Amino acid sequence: MNLSSFKKTAGILFCFGLTSLCFPLQTLAFISKEGGFSVWMPGEPRLERVNHKSFAGNVVENTYTFKTESEEYSVSYSQLPDIALSLESTKALLIKAKEGFLKEAHAQEISFEKIAFVQKEARELTFQIIHPNHVKDATGKARFFLVDKKMYVVMTLNIYDDKENMTHFLNSFRLLNLLSKSFFPFTSPTISFYKK
Repeated sequence: MNLSSFKKTAGILFCFGLTSLCFPLQTLAFISKEGGFSVWMPGEPRLERVNHKSFAGNVVENTYTFKTESEEYSVSYSQLPDIALSLESTKALLIKAKEGFLKEAHAQEISFEKIAFVQKEARELTFQIIHPNHVKDATGKARFFLVDKKMYVVMTLNIYDDKENMTHFLNSFRLLNLLSKSFFPFTSPTISFYKK
């Protein structure tokens, strides 16, 4: 091997080493074109659709969920009727979504704080829940966003309080119509994309 070839090989190996250090091989991005979002997932989620009767009429909730015995990750979205948006403020709709979530999950609220998301009003809920399959209380976080008539709920639950994965999941949520090459949350060449 001559000096020129050695330099090229060393350069390739160095770049590969940096890429491996910066981007975990297990990083996965899930993309829902219908829902208009992308999010990090540790595995392929399952879709469930549920009809809810609300004060404004029927609302279809679409939920993508990946879960194991110890953790759960999900993103839900619902298209809200125009009448709901005209009768209630964003703050009121976020509170109603939170109350519905707590009731359905049989969860106890710990805190409900105001956060910002793409210059829109949003909320983050910290909660505690006892699940029949869990041997101890589980802690979780859920973020509520109302964007372009869609209510999004991004939720993670973990019996071991794995803050690193929970935070990574919550912070990875992006809306597709806001993504560009300079603002894409995942740039690693090792990522797999699920498209639903």
